[in-house]
Amino acid sequence: MIQIAPMTEEALDYVLARLRKADADELRAAGLNHPRETFLRAARDASYTGVVLVNGEAAVIFGVNSIPDEDDVGLCWAVGTDQIHAEPFAAARASVRVVRQMRRQFSVLRNWVHCEHADACRWLLWLGFDIDPQPVGPNGRFFAFSMGE
Repeated sequence: MIQIAPMTEEALDYVLARLRKADADELRAAGLNHPRETFLRAARDASYTGVVLVNGEAAVIFGVNSIPDEDDVGLCWAVGTDQIHAEPFAAARASVRVVRQMRRQFSVLRNWVHCEHADACRWLLWLGFDIDPQPVGPNGRFFAFSMGE
């Protein structure tokens, strides 16, 4: 069973302690040496944030933040645990609901994804995001993705 609930510090700590290897690799590649503080700050300033619970267990934290000086553009983010794979179809439906809610607040969503995070790239494409194959970001190891541009 999948539920979407407000994100809490406990859920954040739970997810960060059990990150999927690809998500942990992505955070390291982005230079996020203190992800807890980064995600706490992002959640505090988010327009929308939450946690996906799989069978009552925190599996994904997510959010969207406004980008200064870019009206109607949201920076969306999510990281998770392997638990999300326990209910793949329900998780996919929940992802669609989350993105729909983000799009109610921002007509454009964007961010970067680690070039080696194949699951995230497939998921983003399935959700309808466009991924620019031109490498960007730290050490040219990321792809920009967007929806609504």
